[in-house]
Amino acid sequence: ILANTICLGISIDVELRKGNTSVLEILEHIFLVIFTLEFSLIMFVQGFICLRSGWMMLDFMIILGGILSQWVLAPIMSVLGLERHFLAQIPQQLLIFRMLRL
Repeated sequence: ILANTICLGISIDVELRKGNTSVLEILEHIFLVIFTLEFSLIMFVQGFICLRSGWMMLDFMIILGGILSQWVLAPIMSVLGLERHFLAQIPQQLLIFRMLRL
């Protein structure tokens, strides 16, 4: 979680400076896979009862937001040529809430 937070901060800084963020974007996908696997294992072991915990519900919402923004909306916006449209940037900005997991 700490490594993801640092990576996210560096990514925002590099993006604001108009730098190349391709390596950092790959790391974001790797972190999302790790978080998804972790949550899936917890769900497998504990079942849906784990969602009674506020922290687990927060994790679920953050992971779901990451999946939607990185693996669903980003490819659709890219195909439509809307990568820089302000609506495409909103889910990415909301993912800053990942730092709350720390």
